Amino acid sequence: MKRFGRSLILGCWYLGLNAGVFAASELTFDVSAQPASLVLGDVDFYDNAPSAGFYLYHFDGKDIAETKLSRISSSGDEVTVSNSAGSESFTFLIKEFENHIAIHLTDMTGVGTGRSYALRLILSSNSSVCAYTLNDLMEASDGTTVTLNWPYLWGPVRPDGSHGSVVLYNDGLSGTARDAVLAEIWSAQGTAGYMVKPKVASWTETDVMAWVDAWATKFATLSKVSVAPVNETELYEMTDAYVIPSGANRVYMFSTIWRGEYQLNKLSMYDVNTDIFPGGKSDLMAYSDYLATHGAHLQLKSLGPAIGANDTRYVSSTAVDHRFSCWGRGTLAEAIDSYATTIKFRRG
Repeated sequence: MKRFGRSLILGCWYLGLNAGVFAASELTFDVSAQPASLVLGDVDFYDNAPSAGFYLYHFDGKDIAETKLSRISSSGDEVTVSNSAGSESFTFLIKEFENHIAIHLTDMTGVGTGRSYALRLILSSNSSVCAYTLNDLMEASDGTTVTLNWPYLWGPVRPDGSHGSVVLYNDGLSGTARDAVLAEIWSAQGTAGYMVKPKVASWTETDVMAWVDAWATKFATLSKVSVAPVNETELYEMTDAYVIPSGANRVYMFSTIWRGEYQLNKLSMYDVNTDIFPGGKSDLMAYSDYLATHGAHLQLKSLGPAIGANDTRYVSSTAVDHRFSCWGRGTLAEAIDSYATTIKFRRG
């Protein structure tokens, strides 16, 4: 019972936080799911505020109902909290490290698709805590009142198995002490798959700091050249005549050049312009490798993830890819046929 409830003495739940019993970092809850301790890097941040705890919000289309989740159980590093009836519950993986704590929402029941719900964890601190989200399925505000918010419970589960992840660490650090904590976070969470990291065999804290030092040295000075060729031959001619002699270490290519479209229409964000790169992605990578041999790297302009409105792989005049998200449901108010020009739709 590592996560909540230290001991049961004479029928009363014991919440004593004796000096010297802390892990390097620790987050625990009492029997009513109220936060009972918050330690980061051996520093006690706990502040017993009655407003702290887990809250579930439900929107019925008109009003928002707030429920404080007061039931809790634990197994190893997993914590499950629910309402008093146990009908709506959420499971978290809470991992403690030397200088930070990682919180991952891993499962939920009783909320259907989750579209009408939002979840929040409030932690009250006696000093400033940084809450850094590891993905876009959640939001966080930090300081002395830390609010962790999962407003997108309807979002698809991430490849790492989470519905939203965040790390907590001491925001009062600076200089090399802060660097060491950030290296610990990137090493631990990158290795576990919750953060993006370089494609390397080892990603220890020492590896992180060495990589950062190498990156800073490589880009201590930065010079950029933009190229806009019309074909592959011209691309390499420009590179040999202008980029390499200039000593530039970044080559910038606009999306209309390397991909063939800016605002996606018929292409996807992964398409490659075969006028410039006849072999597609493999030729683009070959050009990137060519630049690397001359101390430069390729920077590609892109947009956020999107699908072209006329990308026939996903949208056609007769069908739409079934993986598109559904943003609403309803029924036809009147029957239609292939000649109909108007659809009368009654929303759900």
